[in-house]
Amino acid sequence: MQTVNLSAAMFELLSKVSPLNNLALFVFGYAVVAGFVHLLQSMKPSPPEDPYEDSQNAAREEMNGTIMR
Repeated sequence: MQTVNLSAAMFELLSKVSPLNNLALFVFGYAVVAGFVHLLQSMKPSPPEDPYEDSQNAAREEMNGTIMR
């Protein structure tokens, strides 16, 4: 069984591709990875809202006289 050096194989593959195509492949790969990361982050549940913070804000607004009603 012959072992394959992945970096050498990638370098040989990329050396056959023109520099413009190389840049296009890099940009496309970056966009795919960025989209995947964005998808993973959007699936993460949002943190629960803190009711204590809301009551603190209401009390602070009352003290300042800036309550909007």
